[in-house]
Amino acid sequence: MRGYFRELHCQDGCKNISIRFYIKKEGVCQEFTVVGVKDEASGDYFTDCEYGML
Repeated sequence: MRGYFRELHCQDGCKNISIRFYIKKEGVCQEFTVVGVKDEASGDYFTDCEYGML
């Protein structure tokens, strides 16, 4: 399984970040999008990604 990042966008003054990516598994590509929310204290972005078990 391989992952390929396609797009990365800051939203709402970079309080959120949108990431569009592809996962290639067994020769088939699937497109996914996740949105991360910035933690103001650490400056890191966090998201719950339901695609973790691909």
